[in-house]
Amino acid sequence: MNDKKLTYPKGIYASRDSKTPSFVLARVKIDCAKAIQTLQECDQPYYYTQVLRAKEPDDYGNVAFMAVDDYRMDWQRENASKGIAQAKAALAPDTPSKRQVVEGLPEDDIPF
Repeated sequence: MNDKKLTYPKGIYASRDSKTPSFVLARVKIDCAKAIQTLQECDQPYYYTQVLRAKEPDDYGNVAFMAVDDYRMDWQRENASKGIAQAKAALAPDTPSKRQVVEGLPEDDIPF
């Protein structure tokens, strides 16, 4: 996980306390109204979350919590911005010809 500050999903909560059976990783509670509003405000096709283990139990004994997983979203944004930059460069009127793109070789030495 990256070093960014955690963002918590609104309306979607995970919990696990000492009474939770061992085969249950976490309980997920969804406040439908808040969750729907959060999902409608999302500008991505998917909304990723993670169930994380807390360093210490909270006031209710929960050792699990849910956070927004924006790692993939950052990766998607980075790739999208690279793709947009490549498309703009390809469509720019001053784009060098294919022969000039090969760096380090004079234009007349390229075999095509």
